[in-house]
Amino acid sequence: MADASVDWHTNYIEEYNPLVWKDKRKRQIRRKAFSELSLFLQVTSQITDQEANHDKLVDSITETVNDRRYFELLSRYPTDIVQYGYPFAIPATRGRLRTEATMVLERTVTQKPIHSPERYPFVQLHYYHILEQLGFQTEHLDPATILSVSNIRKEPGFIQCNRRDVYAITHNIFYYTNFGIPGEGFPDTIVPTDLSTCLSGLLLRFLAIDDTDAVAELLLAGIIQRQLDPEFVKFVLSWLQTRSENGIVPGSGVRDAIASSTQRIQNSDIDIDSLGEWDENSEHWFHDYHTVIASGLCFAVLEQEWDRLRNEAPTRDFGYWLSDSATQLLTLGNLVAVLSEYKLTEAAPLLESLTGSRVARAYSDVFNACVKFLQNQRTPDDHIGYFTDEQYVYCNGVGTTDTFDREFRNQCTNRCEAALSAVKSDETDRDRE
Repeated sequence: MADASVDWHTNYIEEYNPLVWKDKRKRQIRRKAFSELSLFLQVTSQITDQEANHDKLVDSITETVNDRRYFELLSRYPTDIVQYGYPFAIPATRGRLRTEATMVLERTVTQKPIHSPERYPFVQLHYYHILEQLGFQTEHLDPATILSVSNIRKEPGFIQCNRRDVYAITHNIFYYTNFGIPGEGFPDTIVPTDLSTCLSGLLLRFLAIDDTDAVAELLLAGIIQRQLDPEFVKFVLSWLQTRSENGIVPGSGVRDAIASSTQRIQNSDIDIDSLGEWDENSEHWFHDYHTVIASGLCFAVLEQEWDRLRNEAPTRDFGYWLSDSATQLLTLGNLVAVLSEYKLTEAAPLLESLTGSRVARAYSDVFNACVKFLQNQRTPDDHIGYFTDEQYVYCNGVGTTDTFDREFRNQCTNRCEAALSAVKSDETDRDRE
């Protein structure tokens, strides 16, 4: 499937052209995609001996980077090296970068403006990764120190974690480890944090809402970390394959980093409906390209790392291929998803239905985190759920505090109490066994 990804990018190579655009928003999309395609090629070329099928992509990127219109963009916008830097690595590491382009790159990297931006830790690791790929000095950057102030310095929660946080988690792993590829400039091929519960919980959550893009990135991160049950990895791969066509995993259509599947926030920079007229080919490319890149990297890394994953990763006592296993896994994922959107009334019956199930036992860390989250929503007046804003909207409409409590808070509390009571009863029964 990694080869199918290369073929797909080759077929759409004109869409990646960062120098062809009709408005600023499409320009940004193409330039970001051009950088991501270059990263894809740079990483896969280090883990496969089949670089021959990259030739057309490498030639196209090399031609573009050596075009003065492109390399002068880096001179114009030196602080944006995180966006413009990766494409230079394609010709530079193959001895094909023009002298003029080399001079621009060296001047940019050695000047002060490049250090001006205050970058998030995962972006700073991204910056570090670019400099390493380009062969520049990185003594002023310590990846371990950067990681120590990131959101994976300790295992993060997976319920109150928005999409931007999810991509920060995966990117911290990618750039700290060089995508799991050993390298002199990289501290290790895994990050020194146990992320097994977080990655499992997030994967289940995004499987349940059918988000192929997040699933591909999280699966890649879990493979690199070797912290997912190998049989679960097979299950997720099977899920991706059922959604693929000719080896290509399509995008999920959720392009806003903080939007849930049911609450997509309109963003004029990335929302396809706000971009004006694109032809059908361009729209299809835009919808899918990032997921094709992420899944292609995932398949390539898995092929390289499968034996290590199988030998070193933790396992869970769960029959993934029994008839009701997929339903149980997706129900647990849906529980995480609705809790992440604070839909407690919907979460309660899901929690109750999973109590005592095989998946609740095998994924007890994930299940128990959901239970604890619900328990922590108990208010001082012994209701379950904090609904300050909902109550304000309700009472400024036609309702009163009493009717809000009766029609909303009390119902939510009763359902959650029933679920928590079922959990407690199951725990008591198990203690007697």
